[in-house]
Amino acid sequence: MNARTAPAGRVRVVAAGVKNLDANVAAAFRARGLEAVEDGTPVVLDLSGVEFADSSGLGALRAVLEHGQPGTMALAGVSPRLQRILVRIPARLLLPRHGTVVEAAASLERNEVQVSFGESHTGPGVCRLAI
Repeated sequence: MNARTAPAGRVRVVAAGVKNLDANVAAAFRARGLEAVEDGTPVVLDLSGVEFADSSGLGALRAVLEHGQPGTMALAGVSPRLQRILVRIPARLLLPRHGTVVEAAASLERNEVQVSFGESHTGPGVCRLAI
């Protein structure tokens, strides 16, 4: 598993570093993610390059999302293919999604929350709130 945790300003970044978030790497990703969120520091989960997540990978991601503090986490680099898989995660755990780690970290540092309501005919529905 190539998962790594690195600081980006006052935001931690947990990068999956794999193409498939599956049973072979899920435990390591879960452990890194849980370690990163335990003290409430803002965390970006960098899923750049991840194209597939099986039930183990989704379970690891869900565990990290459930333990993070509300408003302190964001996803970065979610591919369209992975986006279709992530619909299996409960809506209450939806996180802001950004194209890059830099955008996600900047959003968390500004305390900006972006909530995506899914795809519509005119594009994604987005609501931005300053907290």
